[in-house]
Amino acid sequence: MQDEEGIEKIVRALVEELPSHQYLINRKEATELGLPVQHLDENTEKLSFQILDSYMKEATMEEPGMAVDFGPDAVKTLDMNRAFVETAERSFVFRSKYTFHRDGKVEKKGDKWEVAK
Repeated sequence: MQDEEGIEKIVRALVEELPSHQYLINRKEATELGLPVQHLDENTEKLSFQILDSYMKEATMEEPGMAVDFGPDAVKTLDMNRAFVETAERSFVFRSKYTFHRDGKVEKKGDKWEVAK
């Protein structure tokens, strides 16, 4: 996009006007915002939803909450997949590491981009 005013309008809408990060923008809303929307053929749309489903599973987005099984340990450290970027050559995943304590304390140990395996 080359239209600076249009870009500003889109950024403002996405950053300031949406109710939450989890809000899903449908094609109609995206078009109204000025985003370039492509309508997919049935086969490509089906494939797109399969890819989305794999990301959701990889990021455990369908789980209603997270129960940490401490077993005999007082702490548990988990790596969580939070974002994905695909290129023609590689796939990348953004991971955050958290340490959960039995007493309820949670420590964020770091974020990093990695080449996905």
